[in-house]
Amino acid sequence: MYEWGKLICSTKTCRAMIDGITVSRIRILVCLNGMTGGQSSVTHLAGILNVSKSTISRAVDWYEPQGMIRREGERSIVLTTRGSEIAKEYEKRMNASRDWLLANGIAPDVAKEDAVKLAISVSAETSSVIERTMLRSLVKQQLGNKERFRGDAFCSALGDGVYPVDFVFYRCACGDRDDMCRLSPSMANSGFCRPGRIEIKGKSGRVILEAIRCAHKSAATKKKMEGMLMSMQYKDGSVYREAGREGNQFHFPVAAMDFINPAPDSVIQGNALLQMSCSVGSVHMPESRSVITVTF
Repeated sequence: MYEWGKLICSTKTCRAMIDGITVSRIRILVCLNGMTGGQSSVTHLAGILNVSKSTISRAVDWYEPQGMIRREGERSIVLTTRGSEIAKEYEKRMNASRDWLLANGIAPDVAKEDAVKLAISVSAETSSVIERTMLRSLVKQQLGNKERFRGDAFCSALGDGVYPVDFVFYRCACGDRDDMCRLSPSMANSGFCRPGRIEIKGKSGRVILEAIRCAHKSAATKKKMEGMLMSMQYKDGSVYREAGREGNQFHFPVAAMDFINPAPDSVIQGNALLQMSCSVGSVHMPESRSVITVTF
């Protein structure tokens, strides 16, 4: 399962991701991870990577104290669990960077070389932006660059995984005519942690939002009161259905959303109509309808 932007090593070692790592060291780590059991010999690795055995030995000497590679017997070197996790993260970064460079017209041989350098040097935030750009491009291609599509089509195109999403709530003042809403910012914008996330499994997805305490003026007394989301319903066709809840996390199906793709190089936006109530009661904060817009 894809998990976007997940760093698998500690904060101290995850800057770029590992301080002191080099292009040759990364290639050794990733190559070793691709072998059965993450195990090889110095001679074998040197032959595959077309470098000297001393280059491999120096890299092993550098990795071993960091707990990423260990020696077994006289000839074998083995990737540890930590080493394998870090190798997979670097490989993911390299692949995303390579695809991004290729999509922007860089020659394949140059893209392959530069992707390793990008994987080493850029921050986790920059790497995440590159991944997001490539995933968005993939979704657009899968959907034939359609301007409008439903949530189930979005899930099918994106595939299984966990994806952070930005979101905005708009107050909906439309009565019973949902297609004639007048939108303005909603107080719900301060009632949730950011980012939210979309989880997709088996081509079915859900939007997950974590509620937090927030303060607003009472509709009755005009005094500031603190409250927290207590209930959420989402519109499914012509009816409202209860959203799922686990503690302070609320979730509703991605299939209940309508998506738009305004332009080939734009973000993808998904919209759903929600009905929510707060813990301070309807006298102070009446149940209201909001349109949530998520961006991907």
